[in-house]
Amino acid sequence: IAKKTVILTPDIFGVNEEQGSVPNVVETEAVNTINAGFSAIQRLRLGEPAALCILESANDRSQVEVLPRQIPEKLVVAKTEAKPRVAWTFETSTFRHYLRDLKSKPDECFDRDWSLCKAQQLIKNESTRRELAGMLRHGYMKWILAFWYSAMIDFQSHRYAVGLSCNSWRELLLRTEGSSAVFLIDDVSCKSSDLDCIYVAANTLDKEKRKTLSVLPDKALARFQFLEAVVRLAFKRFLRAGPANSSAEDMKGAIDALQDV
Repeated sequence: IAKKTVILTPDIFGVNEEQGSVPNVVETEAVNTINAGFSAIQRLRLGEPAALCILESANDRSQVEVLPRQIPEKLVVAKTEAKPRVAWTFETSTFRHYLRDLKSKPDECFDRDWSLCKAQQLIKNESTRRELAGMLRHGYMKWILAFWYSAMIDFQSHRYAVGLSCNSWRELLLRTEGSSAVFLIDDVSCKSSDLDCIYVAANTLDKEKRKTLSVLPDKALARFQFLEAVVRLAFKRFLRAGPANSSAEDMKGAIDALQDV
């Protein structure tokens, strides 16, 4: 095999730098020219980029080994079976463990809240109590939404359950004060201080009942306590004869009057 002449440029390989620009001529029997990395070495010597990894000396290229890529004889492609498309259903979805807002949920919420609150203790007659509960059950979703909005508008705790604070309670009642012909605070049947008294009365729980409730807000009204506070306020402001001497229709009318305000 005839010998080949290779001219090594000093600017690239950095050899014979003391000779200036005189090229270095080397005779070899085989030539394997590697073009990759030439420009990177030049920029590195000029101080432009920072080297991430140097596998060999830039001045000694004889130690460079370039192995050819091995191409497999047979290219195996994994086959994936196509899954049949199934219509989406709530029962098989990732939301299947969530509680759904069914039409019966407001009634279930009212029955739970009514059994926990002390508002029914204000009514001595059992038949009047059941009749009033049946009237309040219808349309209870409006009171649930009012509680959600007022309780969550300034709720920031990461430790306790959501509840209606005293400030939110007063803002909820006084936000529409004067927007209708009837004023909530008339300084006769209902005073401003009565709002605080009703809030404290609804928020009071005996120790035995508190032990049975695993989740309660901190210094705030739960939803069943909010129901009790609404009933107490309606009786205080719009029920002149008091709950002991009033019918279920009169009590429901007082609660509707409070809702209108």
